[in-house]
Amino acid sequence: MVLSVEGKAVGKGEPMTSDVEKLAPVLADRLSLVSPFRVEAHAGAVGIVWPETGFLGGTDVSDWPSWTTNVHEALITAVMAVLSGVQDQIAHATTEPWPRSKAPYSEPFARIDAFDLELGFTRNGRDALVFEPIHLGLLGVDDHAFNAGWAAVRCVFHDAERGSYEERVTIWQSPSIDKAIKLAEVEAQEYADTLSMNYLGFAQGYLLADSPAQSGAEIFSLYRDSDLEPTAYLNAYFDTGHERQGEYEA
Repeated sequence: MVLSVEGKAVGKGEPMTSDVEKLAPVLADRLSLVSPFRVEAHAGAVGIVWPETGFLGGTDVSDWPSWTTNVHEALITAVMAVLSGVQDQIAHATTEPWPRSKAPYSEPFARIDAFDLELGFTRNGRDALVFEPIHLGLLGVDDHAFNAGWAAVRCVFHDAERGSYEERVTIWQSPSIDKAIKLAEVEAQEYADTLSMNYLGFAQGYLLADSPAQSGAEIFSLYRDSDLEPTAYLNAYFDTGHERQGEYEA
């Protein structure tokens, strides 16, 4: 299911919570992977590096916050302008339409799925060239701009060499549990690969009611039905005697 998140309108005099300077180089990196020419960003402008003359300018996104008071609309407008601008530059340099040389020609698109900015080109109403999504956190967009909350995700790992299991909780800025789990599982696999462990493909998500920046904020809660008495329950699930932990004396 695609969740379209509308940006929160920002009143006059209130700055948008995003880092504009990061948008241009991120777009240039995505475009360079598929463009027949290198794409660069200079002073907020994104364009191709011409074979004979080098970088001659491009679509400037440095002033995009002034176009609208809606972060969602501003991002999509800026991305569409860059995609269209680079498309025109490549077509001019090669004398052929890009990314497809024959009709029907491709049209740029940009959309927001939860907390990711998706972009690329469509043809006949279908996605024809899709770039790697840009997580809005990379652009400095926070939950105040998109009304996105936080979620905690617990993942379980196995360390075969040590013969132990790890439960690890990470927190994610996300408007939904599904999106948070998706992000957490990507990070969990990277974490497991780095430490030569196995991620067991088990994740539990919890949508935070409080801001994680608040002292005492609840970041994870899980109810489990059991007929065990309290001491037996703790011994069965949390204090088996095999945990890698120390003792704390109050």
